[in-house]
Amino acid sequence: MLGLKVLIAYAISDIPHWVTTEIAKIDYNRREIEKASSMALLHSGVPSTTNSIETVDSSTQTEEIQSAKVTIPGETLR
Repeated sequence: MLGLKVLIAYAISDIPHWVTTEIAKIDYNRREIEKASSMALLHSGVPSTTNSIETVDSSTQTEEIQSAKVTIPGETLR
């Protein structure tokens, strides 16, 4: 019985595949922005700060979340 439970828990993931994909896209964009900003700072000679990266990261996440609205016939989820 316990083996069946483990098998079902493995087969049905807690996070839907599309959410995993969106998280991977956001992480990739964050890393690319961080890489580009660190290269720009390296060439400008200014010491790097994480505040500008965090601001860009949170705005990117906000845009991704807003574009991923789910609609169900008859109602809209936010």
